[in-house]
Amino acid sequence: MTDDNDFFLFVEDREKLRFMHRKPGRDGRCSTTCYAPVELYLGLKNERDVSRELFRGLYAYAAQKRGWPEPPPLPPYHDGR
Repeated sequence: MTDDNDFFLFVEDREKLRFMHRKPGRDGRCSTTCYAPVELYLGLKNERDVSRELFRGLYAYAAQKRGWPEPPPLPPYHDGR
């Protein structure tokens, strides 16, 4: 068994945010998926912040399901310019 986990983010025409975790198969790999409503991105000046929070949510959800420690809060974003 491994601690491998695949992460997926789908932005869809849906009403609610949903996370799903698939348990390890024979190869030990898991997958954690986030289905996000497209409305989260509409009318925003900076979609990057929404994506960063969703990906952190993916990792936090997987950590909860796998018994891993929760990831730390996200640091402020900077573009390195």
